[in-house]
Amino acid sequence: MADPTTGGPHVQFFGGTPNGTTVSLSDADFLGNNATYKVVTSNGRQYVSSAKGEVFVIVTGSGKNLKYQVTDDLTKVQAAYIKEYAKSGSIAGLKKALFDAKYLSKADYASGNYIGGLVNAITDLSVQNVAGYAYENKTEFTPLTSFLSTAKSANAAPSQAGTKTVPTTDLTDVGDAYREINNYMMDTIGREATAAEKAAYYADIHAREVSSTRKVTTTTDATGKIIKQAGEGAYVTQDERDSAMAKVAIAALGTMDSKTLSASPKGSKIATDIASLQSTASSYGIPMSADEALKYIKEGFGAKDYISKQQERLRQQAIVLNPNLSSYIQGGGTVKDIAQTYASYKNKKLGVIVADPMADKDIQDAIHNSGGLLSVADFNRKMQANPLWGKTEEAHNTATDFINTILSSFGFGG
Repeated sequence: MADPTTGGPHVQFFGGTPNGTTVSLSDADFLGNNATYKVVTSNGRQYVSSAKGEVFVIVTGSGKNLKYQVTDDLTKVQAAYIKEYAKSGSIAGLKKALFDAKYLSKADYASGNYIGGLVNAITDLSVQNVAGYAYENKTEFTPLTSFLSTAKSANAAPSQAGTKTVPTTDLTDVGDAYREINNYMMDTIGREATAAEKAAYYADIHAREVSSTRKVTTTTDATGKIIKQAGEGAYVTQDERDSAMAKVAIAALGTMDSKTLSASPKGSKIATDIASLQSTASSYGIPMSADEALKYIKEGFGAKDYISKQQERLRQQAIVLNPNLSSYIQGGGTVKDIAQTYASYKNKKLGVIVADPMADKDIQDAIHNSGGLLSVADFNRKMQANPLWGKTEEAHNTATDFINTILSSFGFGG
């Protein structure tokens, strides 16, 4: 790590990353938004984290011979500090220092149960060292002995009023992440998330959170009571969380068909979206199977308002396929509106119920008439040319009126 005042070496590192890999540590491991090790906050608890989880900083030696190591092996950290403390005092002295710094209760101190307090002190020490170097321009890390001594002094006197800014990231607990993606997959595709999908989501959201540090400014009064707290800077938004979950769902959808999706007894958002797209396609006279609708969904899923965008895609197709209705569709109408209107006229003329106006030849011919949309008058005349019209009451009455008119012209009328 470089000395900010001289640019030269300031401390000596040994060890390095978790899991025993030995590397050289440097400023880049602790400084900047892409730092390997950062102070984070999760469920009200602060600790140092890497992409793989919680880590601890071991500080040994003194003065210019300070050495640092970062590890996720808590047993190793405890052993290193116990050994280091024994050089300057004794285990009894460590227990007393932990007690004076309020890391041990009276009962734990009396019974000699000090490991829990030591773990909490190690965690706080790691946070102080990393945060101090990264955000407070401190040029070296503090050993455990000095840390506990400072904590003792702080506990002996009332807190001073003031304002302090510290880095923080609100990390999602792995259990909460698993439940979040599981609920999302149940709602989206109708089944629970697999173990691999849970792990993928947690890894994604954890990496986003670790790299998204915020600064929280806390103002306290003379007693140490927080009177104001505010955060600033980047953080993981709900849109980012939605994006991470959608990525998992997209991967799952890649291997699924509509039959599998509709088979879920719980239903799903995708199944509902399939039905919605089919309904939209039908209203525009565009044949669409469930699998064809699913294809549209796969192409758009993950984007904001993706169903609306796919529906607009179908509307544009309808404008191209139905030039006689382009203005009407652009104004918000559908092909089905016009088809149903023609169907009502056909029913009135021929006395037949048109089961599917979108598939009826007479209606489709009227919609796609080469001279433009067929007028109601022309459509009615076309229906009168249908042999079925001759069997209707309207045809009978028309024929009777015609005959009476002829007879009357010859003087046979009443």
